[in-house]
Amino acid sequence: MQCLENAIDRHAWANAAVEKFRAMAHLDDLRAYLDLCPAYKHTPLSGAPALAADLNIGRLLIKDETDRMGLGSFKALGGAYAIFDMLLSRAEHTHGAPVTVNANMIETLKSVGKDMVFCCASAGNHGLSVLAGANLFGAQAVIYLCESVPDDFAKRLTAKGAEVRREGADYDASMDAAHAACDAHGWALVSDSSWAGYEEFPLAIMKGYAAMTDEVAAQYSETGQWPTHVFLQAGVGGLAGGLANHIRLAWPQQPSIIIVEPEKAACLLESIRAGAITQVDAPGTNMGRLDCAEASMLAFEILRNTADAFITISDEEAERAVDTLKAVELATTPSGGAGYAGLVALSQDGDLRRRFGIDENAHCLCFVTECALGKPNSN
Repeated sequence: MQCLENAIDRHAWANAAVEKFRAMAHLDDLRAYLDLCPAYKHTPLSGAPALAADLNIGRLLIKDETDRMGLGSFKALGGAYAIFDMLLSRAEHTHGAPVTVNANMIETLKSVGKDMVFCCASAGNHGLSVLAGANLFGAQAVIYLCESVPDDFAKRLTAKGAEVRREGADYDASMDAAHAACDAHGWALVSDSSWAGYEEFPLAIMKGYAAMTDEVAAQYSETGQWPTHVFLQAGVGGLAGGLANHIRLAWPQQPSIIIVEPEKAACLLESIRAGAITQVDAPGTNMGRLDCAEASMLAFEILRNTADAFITISDEEAERAVDTLKAVELATTPSGGAGYAGLVALSQDGDLRRRFGIDENAHCLCFVTECALGKPNSN
């Protein structure tokens, strides 16, 4: 396991964050959008006392995203909301006035979106979320998949109305193809990664993900028992960045935030170490959807200012976490259980355990981010 501690002032982000990151923590419009979605409900936040006892920590809570909005993954919150956010902005520009977010405004947004095509590359559930947003507002969706994505996933997308295109041996190749198609046809590219000149959709997607920490905060506010440690798994960093930003700007009590990556694809850890976005070799890991060679620009900017540490886990540690979580009726994948695997790895290293205060007073929070492969709502 690699561990890179990151010296930050936990409270400085609230003062230093530029407006685009502050806006991600103002969730009134996100909450209003979610109220329009019949499938939306808070996902479970449950205690795991047996697992906490095994780790000799005070408390462990797990946020279960395995049935999020019927899509089986946290990503249901991102792509669809980003499409809503873009269409709302366009409608307000067209009408020259704010559009009230209510049940009657769906038709207004359909009038803006009916001739649009939203396109993305997907190695998992992002494509389903983009498709759900396109379907809600009468637009079209074109989803690029690489050759390794299971046929069942392609069939699910096609059955729900997407045009599916296979391109390339890996995710990066399918992303390049999606980007080229958008440039050629004038389509809207919906990516949860960001780079210079491309920020609008990734910002909105990360804001959508913050619904998770908003829901968590509601429960913690009732009990007053806020976590001391939060473990967030990361690929390009969109999930981790969106949640870490919201925690730092909105939570009244601040935990240690620990980012967990596959040891074979530690693009954020290496970028933090180098002080700039650094591409790494990603030779393959069982943590699909976390197997990313290059971090999102926006996520890197957020996490270098908000995360206390970056750690890596092995494929074997991720598999063991899957087995442990299954035993407590949380069926997930190595990616979905990676945050918990990071907690286990850190707690089993005596020196790091002491340095991070993983002890009988620790109150840890992990996110199980997707359901097991082969389930009806899986990737």
